Amino acid sequence: MIRPRESASAEAGATPPLSPPVEQPLPPFPRAPDDEHPPAVEPLPSVERRSLTIVPLPAPATPELDPPWLSRPLSSPSADEAAPARPALQPLFEPAGSRSLVSALISTLHPEGEVESERLVERISRGRPVDTVPRRPRPTLRAGVQILVDRGTGMMPFTRDAAELAAGIRALAGASVTTLLYFAEVPFEAGPGARRKWRRYHPPAPGTTVVALTDIGIHAPDTTPAALVEQWHLFARLNRQAGCRLVALVPAPPHRFPHALASVFPLISWDRSTTLAAARRALGHTGGAR
Repeated sequence: MIRPRESASAEAGATPPLSPPVEQPLPPFPRAPDDEHPPAVEPLPSVERRSLTIVPLPAPATPELDPPWLSRPLSSPSADEAAPARPALQPLFEPAGSRSLVSALISTLHPEGEVESERLVERISRGRPVDTVPRRPRPTLRAGVQILVDRGTGMMPFTRDAAELAAGIRALAGASVTTLLYFAEVPFEAGPGARRKWRRYHPPAPGTTVVALTDIGIHAPDTTPAALVEQWHLFARLNRQAGCRLVALVPAPPHRFPHALASVFPLISWDRSTTLAAARRALGHTGGAR
């Protein structure tokens, strides 16, 4: 006979199952004194109900277009509203004689003038062979010009002047024989355009006139004049060994020129006080004219 499972558990000494707990009701939550006598609530005033009539708007006869000012093109400002014109550049050289002055600075002397009959007769009378016909020297621009524009700190006030003068030299000598390079303080690194395009400087072809538009460190507050003078010495020697003539146009009076450079290559004061005669004297004093 099979015994019930509960009897078998009791005989085996097992613990009887626990009865579920009986839930006790919670005591009432004590009310505050004010809750015993709550304030009377006044009833809201009655609102008169009114009927709302919706009247539809009449449809437009034509579809609405954009306002005229939205589609009208902008007009050019009038003469009164336009920005003031950029003031005309006053060149540093006297305009009346600037062409002759610049031509004397960039030209070189070549034996292409009239025949020197005296030298020719003397050579023939002495029985010497006439290999070449002697001619008088004449200034020419066929050898070409290289323009070096200083973009250092001291030349920032003269940026427009340098651009205008470089364009004038190119027009005078011819674009085919003129090159334009930029540098900062000393042109051992130079190039056309941005500084990232600058490379190590190499002199141009022999006979080329190298014109540097620079302050040679006079106006730069963060440079050492002695160091710049030594570097310009080396640069002048580099061009002289290559057969090129170096000329510097400096926007400063001559009394501010370094004496150690004035005797090495021509330093021309880029100022209205400079005359053609003064420029020629500077070229001849330093051996600048060839």
